[in-house]
Formats: sequence, structure tokens, C-alpha cells
Amino acid sequence: MKVRALRLGYYGDKRRREDAVFFLKDKSHFSEKWMEVIEENAKPKRKKAASPKKVESKEVDSNAEVI
Repeated sequence: MKVRALRLGYYGDKRRREDAVFFLKDKSHFSEKWMEVIEENAKPKRKKAASPKKVESKEVDSNAEVI
């Protein structure tokens, strides 16, 4: 079974860091506390970086008085 670590954990005498992908030897080794199952055909779910917010442009009146 292919899984991803949701947070730090130990499996197979190894420390598995967050987002580490590895295989379990037996389904009974699965822990909901720090693992999630990965479907073979699905793309990994990653945290997306915040996208920059769009700034609306305002029309400027070239005839307006500027102080």
C-alpha cells in the first residue's frame, strides 16, 4: 500500500518526514494519525503557495488636479 506521511512518524526503522511517500508491508501497519493512502493514478496533493492577489488598475484622469 502506497502512503504519504502527513507529519513526522516512524515506520520500518526509519523516520518519515512530512510529505514522504513510501510503501507499507502490510495494510494493518496503516496509521490514520500520520499517514494518508495514495491512489496509484492520483497526483500527490501538495500544499499550494498563496498566489499573489491581483491589484485592480484604476483609470487616472489626466486632467485631474494633482496636489
